[in-house]
Amino acid sequence: HLKNSVLAGFLLGKQSYIREQGASLEVHCSTRIPDTANTAVIHDLITVIGNLLNNALDAVSATEKKNISISFRHHDGQLDIEVTDTGVGISKEEQQKMFDQGFSTKGSNRGFGLYFVEQSLENLNGHIIVTSEKNEGTTFSLRIPYEPKEDDHD
Repeated sequence: HLKNSVLAGFLLGKQSYIREQGASLEVHCSTRIPDTANTAVIHDLITVIGNLLNNALDAVSATEKKNISISFRHHDGQLDIEVTDTGVGISKEEQQKMFDQGFSTKGSNRGFGLYFVEQSLENLNGHIIVTSEKNEGTTFSLRIPYEPKEDDHD
């Protein structure tokens, strides 16, 4: 269902990498995701998805259930993406600061991934909602304007 070959290939690579790390990544497309003529959109999507999946992998690394899922839905010129993990969760205090450049719970010289996610979402005119419970996991829900190629409509 995912019609952009660069994004599809990226997800296949991430799925293999996550599996090698002892976790699972399920990819779901509830609708056909058309290709887009705008390569900058794909670049920003890869930045966003890559960082969210890396963080999800970190979050599940010390847990018994190491499940990550990503789902896509395209409708009315919008792309909805949801990344969910069964990891350690993010406290309310951490959620307040997690998009700040340099903020990290993983040590020094870190804290750039979610900052880049926020920058890329600004480029895309998208927004993000974070839902998390300690020791239950986290879900990042994104909504991004997404126009298909002229010849690739639903």
